[in-house]
Amino acid sequence: MKSKTKLSGLILCVIFAAGFLVPEMTQAATCSAETLKFFPVSKISQVIGNVQSTSQSYNTCNYKMSYPQPDGIATATVYSFDSPTAASNYFNSQYSNLKSSWTKLGIGDESYFKYSGGGVAKKGKYVFSIKWYCYCTQGTRLSQSQAQALLGYSASQVSGDTVPVAEDKPAPPVIKSISPTSVFAGKKLGLNTWTGFVYYTNNFSDLKITGENLQGVSVSFGSYGQTNLGDPIYLIGKSISTDGKQLTATLVTQNYVKAGKLKLTLTNKQGSDSTDINVLITGYQYLNRRFQGTGVTFRGEWPQAAPNADTDEIEQGVVTAMTAINLPAYQRLGLDIRIYSKDYWNSFAEKANCYTQGLRSGCSSDHDRVIHAAWISKTTPTWDKLGSTILHEAAHKLQKYYGNTSFNTDWIKAVGNLSNCQYLPLKNGAWNNGETNVPHCGFVESYSATRGAQTFGEDVATMTETLVFYPNKKTQGDWPTDPHYKAKEQLLRQYGFIK
Repeated sequence: MKSKTKLSGLILCVIFAAGFLVPEMTQAATCSAETLKFFPVSKISQVIGNVQSTSQSYNTCNYKMSYPQPDGIATATVYSFDSPTAASNYFNSQYSNLKSSWTKLGIGDESYFKYSGGGVAKKGKYVFSIKWYCYCTQGTRLSQSQAQALLGYSASQVSGDTVPVAEDKPAPPVIKSISPTSVFAGKKLGLNTWTGFVYYTNNFSDLKITGENLQGVSVSFGSYGQTNLGDPIYLIGKSISTDGKQLTATLVTQNYVKAGKLKLTLTNKQGSDSTDINVLITGYQYLNRRFQGTGVTFRGEWPQAAPNADTDEIEQGVVTAMTAINLPAYQRLGLDIRIYSKDYWNSFAEKANCYTQGLRSGCSSDHDRVIHAAWISKTTPTWDKLGSTILHEAAHKLQKYYGNTSFNTDWIKAVGNLSNCQYLPLKNGAWNNGETNVPHCGFVESYSATRGAQTFGEDVATMTETLVFYPNKKTQGDWPTDPHYKAKEQLLRQYGFIK
């Protein structure tokens, strides 16, 4: 860049600090004619206050004021270049990192105002600059309207200049690459051992975009959801290389950003270009979002990006169970269903809620509305195991709700006389022939007969879950020929345990 720095400049840094003096280095008696063409004494006096005298300090014109504050100094600088392109390159190299925090003025080709006083403008082959050099008291700074008036006048004088000022317009931005291509919505802060809730904080990623014509671009993002909680994704510390080929920043994503393809767009006056960033969420986030407002919450950690095979199975199990209990009898219970990850269940939740260790996949109490169910199995967890556990515990809740009503009386009648059951009494929890999972004597399995003749709580719960999740069991053992099974099924339908 060949610059003929022709004095004058818009640094209309209205310096009204009493007693402030510009250093006397190389001062000329007055400013050059060319500088005064763009910033005449009459215009400075009209906009700011009475000019007492002018002097030149390097390429800056100093206007000593006698009013509104004696000894105040306004300074102005004009930079003249060989071509509009050279002026643009200089303007971008000096101010590209500051534009986002300054106010656009709409003067010339490009112009900005800074709150601390002064501003900059470019038109044709000229750059006008306003700067602030003094310690001024509040209220004596150059205002936006003053800067606009002076810069506007300076820019208006360019049109009469003999040098052509047609600007070589920059091209639209072009994105060639972006890194990273995927980011998580938030970053895990920690797990609350007592509740099982996982807490997240902002996720900070180093963003790098390479391309062309990136000078002065603005960055925007497509739809990302839940903006009522604040901007869920934004940039801090944006920096653009002087050649316009690289943009770097810190990309901040909060935990409620919507998962999926997020469009990132770079825009300048000539156009825009877009690319996608893949926003990922953990299994914990996915499941709690999926079932928000349904009475189902998920506790513990599912740290992998979701949806995945595990969350698909969990989702299927919960949906099936929720469909099964979408009946008036269950709805009156106001159930609070809590589902736990394997690690959290094994390390804390089972013992805290079920008072056992390594024995159960779920439990519930007679004294609250809570159902505890774990994503766990002796082999591989499956959707039907989770869903049947939820329904099993819901049936316990409903039976407790009926209390000493006709339901329990009717159920005991349906159980009938067990004295002739050749598979009783149980031995170590199994039928006395060693079988456990085969229907006998009106029970789904040996576990169904473990609660005693007057309650049969496990009988009700296992029959309920089996009819919904494992109906093929109706063809096994004594079920096809023993009328007690049909009597129990009719009672479950009558009292709203199943459809």
